[in-house]
Amino acid sequence: MTQPMQSEPPSAGRFERGDTPAVLALSVLVAASYLPAMLWGGFVWDDQVFLRAESVRQADGLWRIWFSPGDIDGELHYWPLTYTTFWLEHRLWGFAPAGYHAVNVLMHLANTLLLWRLLLRLAVPGAWVAAAVFAVHPVHVEPVAWIIGRKDLLSGLFYLAAALTYMRWVQTPRAGRYALALGLFTAGMLSKSTAVTLPAALLIWHWWKQGRVSARDLLRLAPFFAVGLAVTAGDLSYSASRLHLSLDYSAVERMLIAARALWFYAGKLAWPADLAVVYPSWEVRAADPLAWGYVAAAAAAAALLWRGRARTGRGPLAGALFFLLTLSPVLGFVDFSWMQFTFVADRYLYLAGLGVTTVLTAAAVRAAGRLPGRWRRVPPALAAALLVLLGAATWRQAGVYRDEVAFFRHVVAVNPGERAVHLHL
Repeated sequence: MTQPMQSEPPSAGRFERGDTPAVLALSVLVAASYLPAMLWGGFVWDDQVFLRAESVRQADGLWRIWFSPGDIDGELHYWPLTYTTFWLEHRLWGFAPAGYHAVNVLMHLANTLLLWRLLLRLAVPGAWVAAAVFAVHPVHVEPVAWIIGRKDLLSGLFYLAAALTYMRWVQTPRAGRYALALGLFTAGMLSKSTAVTLPAALLIWHWWKQGRVSARDLLRLAPFFAVGLAVTAGDLSYSASRLHLSLDYSAVERMLIAARALWFYAGKLAWPADLAVVYPSWEVRAADPLAWGYVAAAAAAAALLWRGRARTGRGPLAGALFFLLTLSPVLGFVDFSWMQFTFVADRYLYLAGLGVTTVLTAAAVRAAGRLPGRWRRVPPALAAALLVLLGAATWRQAGVYRDEVAFFRHVVAVNPGERAVHLHL
């Protein structure tokens, strides 16, 4: 991903018979890493929102999920497609947690496979390795092993499918394919409205591919922007009617929050240690020199990526832009309910982290390809070791979701100052 995209293989978005070993390997990685969640995972904390919802329990509740969302006590957003999946599962296996955990893991596997095909279409070096890192990276445990994290998985599923379908349409225009991409995007928005960033992400793709964004590109994506803005406006209005939230941060303070959060997320991708469901918050002071250091570092990184695009290609800058764009709804520029507890959460990295990990993986694969012959066996061994280490960390973190005692003990151990969690425990 360090060079502009070359011609896309016609079959890059479709699975073929020769892909079976790669698919099986990704499946084994996901299943092995998340085995604790599937075998022993229970319901924890906010899972009670859908467990208590009468519209999920009752046979006629599907209508209420879509047209009377206020009946779901504790849910502050209008994300009916997510609750439709819970309603369907309750018809199948009641409230046995194993079924819900298995569906979450299968969705994560589907997202992993979609990502792999998407990266192949983008001709990204090391596409399978990047997908494998996505499969087992421990920052993804929160949305996968926490059943209520279904909203991130389902939204991500439609997001990736919509992106892949749109790219196929650009290569081979068909009206039905465009309609399918728009429908998939709408479904993603109705699963979790943070999918709103997809149209802008597709503009980044056009820029990476062509070196510019044309008026034609904007016209193509105008319906996506219209759908995204409409659903987001409706969701924000509904959320405001359920919870009045005004955290009263100034514009400068919000910029400081965003800059530090960006570096926090980059750090967790590089070194996923001490993962927590509720991270300790930090004090926001405009007079704090360290806070401005995060801003300066972000500006310096942006300048380096911009100036270096002639030498390294547009890929690194495109990846950084995707990282920033996908995180932008949750960086604190606008108030959202989780900001009452902390400014960051692992689940927000589920898609955003792809901008960083894909670029780094591609750069590593390109560097490995330039090694002398006798050294070329080392990178695959190192990649395998990395996947084992990440998978082991994911296995360990997935065990946190065994039950509420294990869950809250973990949160308290990492964030002992969180009084509300002490109370829950």
